[in-house]
Amino acid sequence: MRKDKYEISVWEDVVVAATDKVPAHFEEEKIGIIGSNTMTSQNRAIQPCLVNNVNGTSTLTFKLYYEYIDSRTGERVKNPWVGLLVNERKIKVLWKSKWYDMFVKSCVENSGDHTISYICKDAFINELSKNGFNLEFDNELQNNTGTINELADRILEGTDWKRGPDTILDQKIEEPVYEVKVASTFSTDSGTSIPTDSAILVYYSVVVGREDYCQFWFGEPPYKTETNKQLVLNGECFAVSDVKWEETIRTVNSVQKTYLQAKKGTTLLFEIDKDTNVSARYRANRLVRKQKTLIDSKLGRTVNVFTKDGKTYWGYTQTEFKDPTYVNNLIVNNENFASLTGWSGGELQFKLYPDWTKETSLSQSYIATSHLRFASNTNYLNRGIKNSSSFIPEGFQVGDKWVFRYRVRASTEDGLSPTGDYLTSGAIAAFIGKYSWTKTTIDGVEVYTYTPDGSNYFAINGSQSIQDNWIEQEYVC
Repeated sequence: MRKDKYEISVWEDVVVAATDKVPAHFEEEKIGIIGSNTMTSQNRAIQPCLVNNVNGTSTLTFKLYYEYIDSRTGERVKNPWVGLLVNERKIKVLWKSKWYDMFVKSCVENSGDHTISYICKDAFINELSKNGFNLEFDNELQNNTGTINELADRILEGTDWKRGPDTILDQKIEEPVYEVKVASTFSTDSGTSIPTDSAILVYYSVVVGREDYCQFWFGEPPYKTETNKQLVLNGECFAVSDVKWEETIRTVNSVQKTYLQAKKGTTLLFEIDKDTNVSARYRANRLVRKQKTLIDSKLGRTVNVFTKDGKTYWGYTQTEFKDPTYVNNLIVNNENFASLTGWSGGELQFKLYPDWTKETSLSQSYIATSHLRFASNTNYLNRGIKNSSSFIPEGFQVGDKWVFRYRVRASTEDGLSPTGDYLTSGAIAAFIGKYSWTKTTIDGVEVYTYTPDGSNYFAINGSQSIQDNWIEQEYVC
């Protein structure tokens, strides 16, 4: 029976004394071979199995008899290799014409068949894991961002390992494509010439987004795919920068059609009929572009790094929400008023509109909204900022912008009920600052009067805007 060639050997590191030219160092020394495809000894390694894992590591398993009956003498003999094969023993394996350096990681005795099962792992995993105990990646240390090569250098510090030549690691995403014919010969950003009438595959996201960085797939025709699959195997992803997109209308066979044209300067690269669907035959991998980032200690956040004309620029984007659905609302009890909780000042009142009266028929559709009634020329206090202090732990900072947003109806002549008309100009202003107050009792009810004491911490910024009867005014600290 033909056996695959393999060899399993035991090694150890021995000290080599220093000489005039070479300092003291360790060298590997073979102790012996414990298994191979040609060995027949009863003390050899049996049932060897080497598995290449999907993450690039390898695992070797095998067994040894810890005692056996010598076929020549009939005596029970202990296996001499068992005493040497302990945890962290170095193993070398020749398997399918490739050498592997490993360490013994597990030894399990099985009394049923008088064997010991061994599990060995890659040596490079063992050596790197020792260094990993001293590694700490943290925002404050500013060492947890960088390219894969930069991070690799930090990981390998203090080991005998060295990173190979710089290699760009590509991230790819599979996308639908349009089958397109090239209109004019052009060159890609990498210098590859794409001839006229060549068949290229333009990515769906590029066409829909009309990207100025135009990526496409190109290879020698015909395009090849795996059986029953659409992903193209031959070719690669190319790109052209500064592409402009234009629409043009032409009549073809008495039918008016709209074409989307991609141009580099005045050169027409290709065009796509806007009624064309993505290819039913092909899909292709698109290279993903990722902006370089790092931690800025002054800003306390991740920033993008740009380089242009020999200068480096740092920047970041920040979304400013002015919709109360997405921001912290600092007004307590701000809608559907069922109480006066959080409000104080003047003779406050809340009531339904329209009113329910004895003339209202139960057969009628009655939908009312609870309103808070304010008197004119009166200051009212809302405790929202005090109650919401946990949402602004650092307080208000100079330059902070907040939006005061409200919807208010006009009142009837007696001032007791709202009308159906919404006001479209500022009837209420916000004051954030110090105030003084006095208390009086009217008909047994305590009424507070508030007076601003000092200047407003916030100033009106810009003009009011009105949307769906909501009045919005921006304030800046």
